[in-house]
Amino acid sequence: MFRALKKKVFMRVIAGKYKRRQLIASDDLSIRPLMDRVKEYIFNVVQDWVPEGNILDVFAGSGSFGIEALSRGASSVTFVDVNPKAIAAIERNMKHLKVDETWRIAKQDALEFLSRNTQRYDLVFCDPPYDMGSFDTFLETLGTYPLLEDDGMLIIEHYSKNQLPPSFGNYELYRDKKFGKTLISMYRMKEDE
Repeated sequence: MFRALKKKVFMRVIAGKYKRRQLIASDDLSIRPLMDRVKEYIFNVVQDWVPEGNILDVFAGSGSFGIEALSRGASSVTFVDVNPKAIAAIERNMKHLKVDETWRIAKQDALEFLSRNTQRYDLVFCDPPYDMGSFDTFLETLGTYPLLEDDGMLIIEHYSKNQLPPSFGNYELYRDKKFGKTLISMYRMKEDE
């Protein structure tokens, strides 16, 4: 469905403490890097959630989203990925930037992490593989286990042909935006009626 990238992709931090610093993507060229214009759009929307926020970056890849959040003032980031090359890329980027904020890597499958997690986050970013076979299971897991603080935001980057429901679990769609083959879907907690 999607061709692997032909060479290493270099990314940058857009704003904040590490602005203009370069990041390198995973050596696994099948991992999609977060495009700058997509990242810029997301952070324009969620700018009020980031400062002092606790952030969860699921299917973290190179860690670009979580690093951007730390650069913009997040107090902590948890990166979740099972791919050894992604984990190595995150560690390399954090060492290169000399990040002194609180961060950790959960080296495990996303569904396993989500089903065992007890912490609540201000902002959760999920970038599952576009060809993920168990996407419905992933959404069901997201909807089953509490992840967000009451006023938190869940962001899912996904293939634009895979329309997500207007609500699932305790989440309802806040807004979405298409960028080529990518769709960004943002969810908030449902308000009590």
